[in-house]
Amino acid sequence: MKITKKHNDGTIIFGALAYGDIFCSDDRFYIRCPDFYDSEENSSFDAVNLTTGLFAYFEGEEKIKKVENAELIVEF
Repeated sequence: MKITKKHNDGTIIFGALAYGDIFCSDDRFYIRCPDFYDSEENSSFDAVNLTTGLFAYFEGEEKIKKVENAELIVEF
């Protein structure tokens, strides 16, 4: 028997993202950035929340939903 899944809900592990990829976790949107450590915060970060601009950290095996097509609209 052959089983083929045709619906892709976009769920992947965080570690599979490339820098600059947009993703969703808990109904919040983020952009993947290079890992860095903030000694003042004593924390590591690897993403930026697109609503708040705050840094966040995700484990490599954490499941997230990759956004395939994102659009930024800037109005002046």
